[in-house]
Amino acid sequence: MWPRVVLSGLVLFIILTAIAPVWAADDHDPSAGLSAPIFAIKESGASVDPATAARLAAAFGATWQKWIDPETSNAWNAAELKQIRAILDDTLAALSDVGLDGAALLAGYRFRRVAGEYVRPDKQYVALANHEQQTIILGTAAFVRLQGFYIYHELGHAVDHRLERRLGDAFHSQAGSGYTAKQQWLTGAGYWMRPHARDARSEATADAFALWVSSNYGKRRPPVFGGSPADLNYESIGLAAQGALHSMVSE
Repeated sequence: MWPRVVLSGLVLFIILTAIAPVWAADDHDPSAGLSAPIFAIKESGASVDPATAARLAAAFGATWQKWIDPETSNAWNAAELKQIRAILDDTLAALSDVGLDGAALLAGYRFRRVAGEYVRPDKQYVALANHEQQTIILGTAAFVRLQGFYIYHELGHAVDHRLERRLGDAFHSQAGSGYTAKQQWLTGAGYWMRPHARDARSEATADAFALWVSSNYGKRRPPVFGGSPADLNYESIGLAAQGALHSMVSE
């Protein structure tokens, strides 16, 4: 009896240890700054069959490993690859229009497809950005919910991280966000779409980035969330995100 219990506990510990970095995908010390190695594309020993390689090359070109994690290359279908390519093109075009080199800014980040609807079922997370691993992790729901809004959102986290959170600083300055007397964060009135973004600085930033890119470049409809405030102003949010990125160039 006891050996079985000990063995089960050991297996659970190994599993939790393996997935812990994913849980902390956007949880880090922004004051730590960035080091040069984070921009390097990590090599992988994963083998990719010729048919899969051809499918990936058709969507992303011969250098598809720049954007797609080889470890999960067999998990993608053609429609998902086409959607990722379109969302990435929208994002790069948007960044270019404000004077930023999106390809250089996002260099090293790759998309990883995992099985199942959620990346983290206990929290119903459909997507996560893991900055330590330079990976944007996507479940099935990320492709079908809100026209891919959550994929744009995770790219927003990646951009904000690479800009050392200065995108968030500039956005929230325009939004009038800040801490209450009780040290509770509140995103400015009219500048958050989800209750979670009202109380979380980085979530409001990534939402604003996603709204700006998906609406203006992807021609998607603005997302509708439960609990959105009556004073929600989509146009102001998008313009604030655009203006914040413009300020990165003029610094």
